[in-house]
Amino acid sequence: MNTISLDSVETNGDFRKLVNDQDLFFTFNYTDTLEEVYGIQEDNICHIHGKQNEEIFFGHGNFEDYTGSCIEKHIGTQDSLSKIYDQLRKRTDEALDNNLDFFYSLEEADINKIYSYGFSFSEVDMVYLQEICNQVNTKNMIWYFNNFDVSKHNKYKDVLRKCGYTGAFNTFHIKLNK
Repeated sequence: MNTISLDSVETNGDFRKLVNDQDLFFTFNYTDTLEEVYGIQEDNICHIHGKQNEEIFFGHGNFEDYTGSCIEKHIGTQDSLSKIYDQLRKRTDEALDNNLDFFYSLEEADINKIYSYGFSFSEVDMVYLQEICNQVNTKNMIWYFNNFDVSKHNKYKDVLRKCGYTGAFNTFHIKLNK
């Protein structure tokens, strides 16, 4: 089966109150949840790694060369193992290039708040954060982190500052549907 059914997905009231139809969304979710469950227009959404039933980007962000390790441990297979490892590397540059229109539109948008929900701020995705910070004046902005992962907020702040973010930080809460 090549689909994820959204038939039984219910709107989350806290999330619904937080967003409106004019907001811009940058998502790593491969589904049409924002469109189908929350009624967000597709033009307002950047599915940076694609959507189900279309080309998707997945993989790891480790750029270390494992050729030497493969030679030591797997003599005769090092070329094949290195090739597989490279194929599983996330193609962030290509994903960014495919979505430049979205990033360029951020410069014209009046953005003063960004909410992060379920985002890990990992090394592989820093290219996107840097591009957001390049396109938006972050000086008078507030970046909100979900209070679910408070223990990681200092890490997230450090990542954003490395990407050029100069604004303030705060938290928000979304109660999970039960």
